[in-house]
Amino acid sequence: MDRREFFHTCARLMLSIGFSQVPHISSSLLSPQSGSRFSTHTAPAELLVIRGDTPRMMLLMLLESLGGIESFIQPGQRVVIKANFSFKRPPHQCATTNPELIETLVRECLRVGADEVIVLDHTIENERMCMDISGMKEAVERAGGIIKAINSSRDFVEIDIPRGILLKKTYFSKDVLDADVFINVPIAKHHVSAVTTVSMKNLMGIVYDRGELHRRGLHQCIADLNTVRIPDLIILDAYRILMTKGPGGPGQIKKAGELIAGFDPVAIDTYGSRLLEQDPTRIGYIQAATDLTIGSTEYATREITCPAPSPEEQPAEQLPAEPLEDEPETVPSVAQDTGGPPSLTEEALPAEGKEKLESHLPWLLLIPALIVVFLIGIRKRKKSPPSHEDE
Repeated sequence: MDRREFFHTCARLMLSIGFSQVPHISSSLLSPQSGSRFSTHTAPAELLVIRGDTPRMMLLMLLESLGGIESFIQPGQRVVIKANFSFKRPPHQCATTNPELIETLVRECLRVGADEVIVLDHTIENERMCMDISGMKEAVERAGGIIKAINSSRDFVEIDIPRGILLKKTYFSKDVLDADVFINVPIAKHHVSAVTTVSMKNLMGIVYDRGELHRRGLHQCIADLNTVRIPDLIILDAYRILMTKGPGGPGQIKKAGELIAGFDPVAIDTYGSRLLEQDPTRIGYIQAATDLTIGSTEYATREITCPAPSPEEQPAEQLPAEPLEDEPETVPSVAQDTGGPPSLTEEALPAEGKEKLESHLPWLLLIPALIVVFLIGIRKRKKSPPSHEDE
């Protein structure tokens, strides 16, 4: 048993503690639906489901329940986190992994002595805008980590995929291959081509040519890709999830309020697809991954609810929890039909601005009076006879 297998075994033991005391779990969560096409190749997986108010508190509870982040990371190790920041969308639109979740995870990795923590993705849209608008760059750097958009061919190396059915070779992330610990942190969302995108599809962000997977056969290639390196830990961001118009949105948002952790990508994706109100038996890449014995669609859950955070732990600013589909953005009112400047109404001004405006009103009223006096003076001057000097 090598070091990685040893730590995996310890973490699985910690996850299994207390399952005998788990409250009643719906049979629809424990096994595939009736008439399923799945053939079970592996034992039922164990998933840890955390519910709570903030991503930060939920993650800390999740890691504690797994025996601490030190169960996965040893001092001096290099950690790579695969997040999703492929789109230039703000966090509340749920096209990208929650930055508060990633910031907390990076801090915890560094706290236990990780030598380096890299958060990466191969962005679909402009990398700088994706990192900035998603809030990911600020969050990762504030925590002391490194954010990296692997958009250059220099970030990849060609590898063979011995177990691949359609995808036999691909250019794969060097950082992921070289990592001592690899953590996959996807966000659950709808996908127009794959139906859902959860943990397995999130790994399309660590290959150079996504188009190759679409051309060869998307669902089978997703499964093939997931035979290369199964993550050491999967944490599914289901705090808020994108229910429609994925993967980029904007679309309808569901506040599921969950984080899900596990080691089996098939079980994670089965659970995540149900959160997205989709039938996992009809999702091709889940079937293909099951056939490749990557994991099991059967799972048991250990469910924990976080205590409510104290007032000082509440975020200073709350983003909209559940924006409606195609919700218009709020913009300042402007003068109509004239192209003029924004209207200066009391409703548009904060309290401090109102006080300043009221304090300057006497001066504002004086200005027109001075202008009138000035114009009257000019008019009288024109009517008076010219002086000899003016001639």
